[in-house]
Formats: sequence, structure tokens, C-alpha cells
Amino acid sequence: MEKKKKLKRIIIALAVIIVLALIAFSGYTTWQGNQQEAQKKLIDSQKEKIIEVKTTTITNHSEDNGNIKTVGSVVPETQIDVLALSQGTIESLPFDIGDKIQINQTLAYLKSNSTKTGFLNSQTNYYNMLNNLEATKRTTDEVVRQAELGVENAQEATNSAETALKSTQDNYTASLDLQVQTSITTNASAIISCDNYLQTVKDSLEDINYIINAEPGPQLSGIGQTLSAQNLAALNTAKTNYFVTKLEYDELKNITPNSSSIKIYLTKVVDLLRQTKIVVSDTVIVLDNTVSSNNFSQTTLTAQQVAFSSLYTQTVNTLQQAEAAANNLTTLELTQEKERLTLESSVDSANTQLNLARIAYSNSLIALNSSRQNKQQQILGAQTSVDSALGQLNLSQEQLADLTIKASIQGQITAKLVEVGAEISPGQKIAEIAQTDKVKVKVSLTSEDVYQIKVGQSAIINDNIEAEISSISPSADAVTKKVNVEILVDNKDGYLISGTFVDVQIKKTNSSIVQNGKIKLPLEAVNITQTENFVFLDNNSGVAIKRLVEIGETEINMIEITTGLAIGDQVIIEGARSLEDGDKIIVK
Repeated sequence: MEKKKKLKRIIIALAVIIVLALIAFSGYTTWQGNQQEAQKKLIDSQKEKIIEVKTTTITNHSEDNGNIKTVGSVVPETQIDVLALSQGTIESLPFDIGDKIQINQTLAYLKSNSTKTGFLNSQTNYYNMLNNLEATKRTTDEVVRQAELGVENAQEATNSAETALKSTQDNYTASLDLQVQTSITTNASAIISCDNYLQTVKDSLEDINYIINAEPGPQLSGIGQTLSAQNLAALNTAKTNYFVTKLEYDELKNITPNSSSIKIYLTKVVDLLRQTKIVVSDTVIVLDNTVSSNNFSQTTLTAQQVAFSSLYTQTVNTLQQAEAAANNLTTLELTQEKERLTLESSVDSANTQLNLARIAYSNSLIALNSSRQNKQQQILGAQTSVDSALGQLNLSQEQLADLTIKASIQGQITAKLVEVGAEISPGQKIAEIAQTDKVKVKVSLTSEDVYQIKVGQSAIINDNIEAEISSISPSADAVTKKVNVEILVDNKDGYLISGTFVDVQIKKTNSSIVQNGKIKLPLEAVNITQTENFVFLDNNSGVAIKRLVEIGETEINMIEITTGLAIGDQVIIEGARSLEDGDKIIVK
């Protein structure tokens, strides 16, 4: 019995151990799974993007945005070295350090006896050579002048004769070309006109038949009952003349005229137009003897009377044009032949005059060449001497001018490097001139500070001088990584001294301020869509927060925010375009 109890306790103990082992194994498995899940989340979180941005805090314009304080060096706006151009002894130095100098003001006189003597000798020799040259010219000029006058006269006569001949020939050629062109144009125009005349006849016959109905075809509605009711004979006459005219028209329309047949053809067309005028006149008479009726109103009758009266006038004008064209073709050939004979006579006469002028010109050239050869031989030697003397004079004159040293700019003497009596050489520096009415203060700023200023912004020098930033270097120094900035200062009172150091203060700009009650942001900070406008804020939690705003006016690269922002908000102004609400950010 005791053994059974003991065995039972052993079995229970084993069961408890097994249960505990199973529980422990299950807990370990769960723990291991949790660890793996946590590690996975850690890896995933590390993969999340973190966007780098730049922010600005909205502040009142009146608040102090901070000043950039640094030290700058004063340099003249312009400075030059005064150099000697010649060798000599300084005889005079009429300036001292600090003197105001005008442009071209004399700064030094050099003494060189050899230079002055050389100039005087060169000058005397040059004048002697000039006198000799002039004397030689006078003895030969008169002969040459007379020969040149003869050549000029002969040349003018030849030129005039050539011009006259060319003008006559050009006129002759142009006239013949014009005659040919005129004939072609006139004949072509006559042919075209004949087509137009025939078209006028055709149109007139159609208009006439529309009224009198001489041939089967459409007739003006309602006119048939009362047509020429007051004079039926006039209607018969009109129809008879219509058929005569139509017959002549049918004969001519099948003929194609050319340049040789256009005269005869045009004559027949003129006859046809005369016949057409008769038919139109007959139709006018018919309409005058036509009365209105219930089917044919007086208004329509009057309109036709006016139309045919106008047609009659048009036919008469066309007939006159055709008669003039026919007359022009008849007289054109005789006129052109008479003109040609006159032109040929003019060309022959001009040729004769030109031949005589050329002979006279040839003789004058022979005489001129002879006189010129003699003159050239005598002057050549004299001119060579003059050129040599002039070159020597120019050289000595430049050397003499170099003994006087003048200022090339207006400014102030900042250095005097020689004294009276000193021997100097060409290129030796004797003084410095600087323009100090305006000076530059040069400073070097870090990249953080340089982004807070701009060209044209004011700066304060030594706490009491207002200046203006004139330039900001487009690149930083490769070693110091600082950017050179120049500040232009009005120094007419001479307060700033070149070469000294001064204190500089520049007020930092702020990209986002409230001015006159208006908040302004850079355009790139604002997302503008069709449905909403928004910016992103940084609440120092490392997360971008989307904020809806309303916008106002845009000025250059800034935009007004009318509602949605307040003083103290930190707005993301760079990198905002790639953000979404809740994105992790890091501020530059």
C-alpha cells in the first residue's frame, strides 16, 4: 500500500515537471518571437527616411534678428603707382604725402642735359630737311602741274564722251527692248482684252435674252405679258438685232488670235461691240415701253430699267476701250521705226566724239609721265632725309616729355618714395596715388553669416558710419572656407584711413518676418495646389507637421501668408516640397 502511494507521488511529480517544462518552452518561444519582431521593427525604423530641412522662425520686423560683428581692413577704391619713364636727376617734387592731386598734375621734373641737347639738334636737323624738300618740290611742281592740268582736261573730255556714248547706247538698247516688250505687252493685252470684250458681249446677250426671250431659255418672271406692250415693233427690232449680234459673237468666240492676227481680230471685236451697243439700246427701249402688272411689279421694272441703263453705259465704255486698243495697234509700228532711226544716229555721233577725246588724252599722258619721272627722282632723296630726321625728332621729343612725370588719376598722395637730387631709372617708383573719397572695407564671413546678408544692404563702420555692401564673392576661400565681402564707404571727410582696421556690424536678414502686419515666406516654402495651400512646421520633435494657410500677394521670390501662421512658428523653408505630413526631419 505504501509502495502504491510512493509510486503515485512519483508519477505526479513527473507530471508537474513535464508541465513546467512545457510552460518554460512556450515562454521561451514567445520571448524569442518578440525579440525577432522588435529587431525587425528596429531595422524597419532605421530604414525610414529622414529629410534634411532648413527652418526659420516667424518674428516681428522690429525684433532684433542679430548682428554680424567682425573686423575689416580699409583699402582705397583705386590706387596706382607713379613710375619714372626716363633716366635723370630729380630737380623738383612739387607734392607731399596727403596732398590732393588732379589728373595730369605734374609730380616731378627730371634733369638730363644730354636729353635736351639731343632734342634741340634733332629739331634743327628736321627743319633743315623740310626746307630742302620744299625747295625741291617747288622747282618740279609747276611743270607737273601744267601736265596734270592737260591730262585732267583730256580725261574729263574722254569721260564725258564715254558717258555720253554709254548713255546713248543704253538708251538705244533699252528703247529697242522696250519696243519689243511694248509690242509683246500690247499684243498680249489686246488678246486678253478681246477675251474680256467677248465676255462682256456674252454677258450682255444673256442679260438681254433674259428680258426679250429671243432664244428659248429663262425669262424674267412676269414680264412676258406686258413686255414692250406700248411698242411691239421695238421688241421685234431688238430680237432681230439680237440674232445678228449673236451670230457675230459665235463666229469670233471660236477663233484664237495671235500676235500677227490680233489687229484684224480686234477690228472685228470692235464691230461686235458696236452691234452689242445697238442691242442693249434696243432693250432699253423695250423696257421703256413695258408696263407693270399684277405679276410684274413697277419696282422690278424700274430695277431692270436702271440695270440696262447701266449696262448701256458699260457697253459704250468697253467699245471706247476697244477702239483705243485697235488704234494703238495700228500706230505702234510706225512710231517705233521712227524712234529707232533717231537712236541709231545718236549712237554714231557719240562714237565719233569719243574717238577724238581718246587721242587727246593719250597725248597728255605721255607728257605727264615724263614730267613726273623727273620730279620723283629729285624728291626721293630729299624725302628720305626728311623721314630720317622726323624719326629722330619724335624719339628725342618723347624722351624729353618723359622728364616730366604727371598724375594719371585724380586722388591723394599716400606715399612719397624719392627726394630731390636723387638719380632715378626708368620704371622706378616715386609715389603712390589713391582715390580715397570712397574706400572699401574688406571682411571675411563664415558661410552661416554670409547667407544672412545681401548686396545693397547697409553696414555700420566703427559704430557711426553708415555704408553699403557692394559685393559678395561667389565662392569661399579654399583654405579658410570664408567668403570675402566688400563694403563701399563714402569717405569724402577722410575719416577712414587706408591700411587701418575698423569694426563692422551688419544686421542679419530674416527669411520670414512680420512687416506691417503681413507674414512673408520664400515661395519654395509654400505648397500651392488646386485644392489647398500649406506649409510644414517643425515643433522640435523631429517630425514635419502640415499646416493649411491662405496666401496673398507675391513679390519677387516672397509670398504673403494671410492666415494660418503666428509669431513664433518654426516654418520649414528648404526641403518643404519633398515632405509629407509626419515625415521625420533633421534641421540643418
